[in-house]
Amino acid sequence: MLRANVVDRRISRQIPFRLPQGTVGETVSLNMDEDWNGLDKIMLVWSNTGTGTSVETELTGTESVVPAEILSQPGNLYLSVVGYVFGDDGELERRITTAKMPTPWVVDACGDLEGTPVQESGADITAALLAAAQAASAAVTELQAQAEAGAFNGARGAPGEGFFPAVQEAGYTGTREEFLAALVALTAPAPQAEGQAQDEPAADMPEA
Repeated sequence: MLRANVVDRRISRQIPFRLPQGTVGETVSLNMDEDWNGLDKIMLVWSNTGTGTSVETELTGTESVVPAEILSQPGNLYLSVVGYVFGDDGELERRITTAKMPTPWVVDACGDLEGTPVQESGADITAALLAAAQAASAAVTELQAQAEAGAFNGARGAPGEGFFPAVQEAGYTGTREEFLAALVALTAPAPQAEGQAQDEPAADMPEA
């Protein structure tokens, strides 16, 4: 909370003297002398040299919220207080104001307000693994069809990269060995009850 004394129509700040840029919901508490009693309205005018703008808010009681937009950039933060008295016809009869603050508050540059979200594990990684397994299975089927058609009867070429780069592009951050172990666990047959016939052994896993 910011604090200041308003005495003899001059504003003197109190500790704390600084606050970070980007603060939302900051309040100010003013200790005001008798000059401000009996007024119809008291307005606070905030200005920040970093934003080059001024924002006006009404004071009710002795505390008020500091406008978040005035704290959006680092700079020197000034406050002036303006009091009004209106006649029965609504016309302004009296206005008092404070002198410019001799020493402003300071709005410091803040640290990062946002970061890259941590990648979710569990269901998201499982989905990526299953998608990669399906892609690998489709690729194996296509390669077998091409082999039967004689597409690979020529000279042996250089080894390919495998499908692990595609798994990484899908968001997997583990190692190749961890991926293969997880893929084996996902595709392993469920435990059979005693006496129940066993399935045929699974085909060899494609190289990642």
